[in-house]
Amino acid sequence: MASASNGFEAKLRDVGNRLLHPPSSADELLPLLEKAESYLAKVEQQPCMSTKIALSTLMEALVADQILKHGNGDVKVSAVACISEITRITAPDAPYDDNQMTEIFRLTVASFENLSDMRSPCYSKAVSILKSVATYRWCLVMLDLECDRIIIDMFQLFLNVIRSDHPEEVFSAMETIMTLVIDESDYVSIELLSPILATVRKDNKNVSPICWRLGEKAITNCAAKLRPYLMEVVKCLGTRLSDYAPAVATICQNESNTRQYNLNVSGSRAHLVAKVFSEDVVCPREVGPSGEESLKSMICNDASQTKKDTFIDYNSFDRLNQRSTRKKLLVETADKPVKITQKRSWKPYFLVNPEEGYDYCWIGRRKRANPRKIITEASSI
Repeated sequence: MASASNGFEAKLRDVGNRLLHPPSSADELLPLLEKAESYLAKVEQQPCMSTKIALSTLMEALVADQILKHGNGDVKVSAVACISEITRITAPDAPYDDNQMTEIFRLTVASFENLSDMRSPCYSKAVSILKSVATYRWCLVMLDLECDRIIIDMFQLFLNVIRSDHPEEVFSAMETIMTLVIDESDYVSIELLSPILATVRKDNKNVSPICWRLGEKAITNCAAKLRPYLMEVVKCLGTRLSDYAPAVATICQNESNTRQYNLNVSGSRAHLVAKVFSEDVVCPREVGPSGEESLKSMICNDASQTKKDTFIDYNSFDRLNQRSTRKKLLVETADKPVKITQKRSWKPYFLVNPEEGYDYCWIGRRKRANPRKIITEASSI
């Protein structure tokens, strides 16, 4: 068994060395990439150290400019198919650095163009790559690397190339990828949501039923995430809810009901706070026979002054809790008062107020502090 393993590792080293100095002709290069892919498909996840060493030259060769920037499109797709296998082998760790992975993702999305033609020689490779992106969740690494433009292009490409004669695994993989990206995004931009909404317009249902179905699936799967965004995007596009699939109107109606409920709750809280302070802080001044205020009046006045000193806001129940915490901290460190600052949380771009210092033009997203890793086990698509 050891000799068989050594023989296989020798094949990996050999194909890696040959690709490190590849032939310029696509006719000669493509069979070499086919052989590399077939070898890589036989390597298990987390291989032994000797196999990892045998793989190193091949991994280096596949991201060289001679291959990734080759003029032949089939060569690029074959290279991405090989890298897809390498990503499976090295999971949960990404096999390359951030810049290399970004370029790989760009070529990955470009390879999906081959899904539009089931007779294309690269169609089966494109399907295999698509399933890998869904199964091993490459798309979440795209989010971590802030490949926003690549993700938008991928969504638009899915909606353009999906066909009714595609096997169910193609539709399912696209649905999985779109759902994962939307649910895990820090925010949903109008650029990402607009093409999805465009596919579920009522006048498109008969034009491309399968495209309509994919868009509707993505929206309904991510209803909770999209609820705060849909109505605003519809307004920005200058359309009406009646122009879209019923699911869109249902989600927006739920959002409207939620906002009304929150307004009612806020009003009730404000009334409750006003009542609490009217009963707790304001008390009648009692004057004794000598014309001096009673002890009860003095205590009430001191309590009122203490609340002013700790900046309690009478108009906000939520901020009252925050100030109470601050008051507690100040009491515990009476000899050295500490000023507690509240970090301003991020808001979606259509929910911010200019008077609070927000800029409508800023729609950036910070890189995640703890980037996701590629999952190690294939999940059902």
